[in-house]
Amino acid sequence: GQPKGVAITHAGLQNYLDHAVTTYWQSHLQAAVMSSPLSFDATVTSLFTPLLVGAPLQLIGNGENEFGELVNSLGNGPAKLAKLTPAHLDGLIHLNDSPINTAHYLVVGGEQLSCELYRQCRALFPQATFVNEYGPTETVVGCCINVLEPDSGLSHETNVAIGHPIQNTHLH
Repeated sequence: GQPKGVAITHAGLQNYLDHAVTTYWQSHLQAAVMSSPLSFDATVTSLFTPLLVGAPLQLIGNGENEFGELVNSLGNGPAKLAKLTPAHLDGLIHLNDSPINTAHYLVVGGEQLSCELYRQCRALFPQATFVNEYGPTETVVGCCINVLEPDSGLSHETNVAIGHPIQNTHLH
């Protein structure tokens, strides 16, 4: 479809970024990885969160080697924060078949996360924390989350649940 501009409030953006800093930025993380275009609302998470805490940010190009760069960046090195789409995760699974045993913090959004893809991602990233983040752009990136720790199990649903609202918000 056609890209659209969405007007959001500064208060909504401030609330989301405060949520991202307090919820997503964990003390063991060394950097963040940004692999989405600046025009994509998901970039707010991976761009501003590390900058607000004074952490390094690694930019991944959107060219033909994007998934290869992501695999290299998220390899068995220092733990990182990354905001990825399920399509990114699917690409990573197809490029790397050996487990990456780093405690990354992977925020997943932009489209629905299936339980099958999550299980494949869990096998690839057994030590990572996954966050299924849901929200239309109008809610400033995400309005609800489901945090999946390494020992979290899933029911036999088709898709990962969207979870509970972020701080200072309500779902109706």
